[in-house]
Amino acid sequence: TLAKSAATDSRATAPIAKTPAPATSKTPAPSKPTAPHKSASHKPAHGKPKKR
Repeated sequence: TLAKSAATDSRATAPIAKTPAPATSKTPAPSKPTAPHKSASHKPAHGKPKKR
């Protein structure tokens, strides 16, 4: 039972440790600089309207 409880403990810690991970990656907002870049390429920023 000790080994089983230990495995459950490490398993319960995994999701908890993973939860702050996405929150931390969201703080720097690495996708924010990419968002304007993508939206700019979507819009005819080059003056050439994209043919759909």
